[in-house]
Amino acid sequence: MTAKKPNVVIFGIDSLRRDHMSSYGYSRLTTPFMDRIAADGVLFEKHFSPSIPTTPAYASMLTGMDVFGTDVVALRHQGPLGGHVKTLAETL
Repeated sequence: MTAKKPNVVIFGIDSLRRDHMSSYGYSRLTTPFMDRIAADGVLFEKHFSPSIPTTPAYASMLTGMDVFGTDVVALRHQGPLGGHVKTLAETL
């Protein structure tokens, strides 16, 4: 019997402050569905955006590369990632 592969869910949300999420201790229930997912999975306590603005940050998060390595360095980037870039989806 083969081992069951884990499910991977990555939330990438622009302009959401962690200190306003109930899963991180905010007093109001603001993120009940994300709280439930976090309770059954992994909740990272220390996380940082790899770049500002959003577009290169997502390219970096989904490749594990520095933003300059992905060839995506601007908010309004046009075109694909560099041909040398392998994404998380391709790796999985």
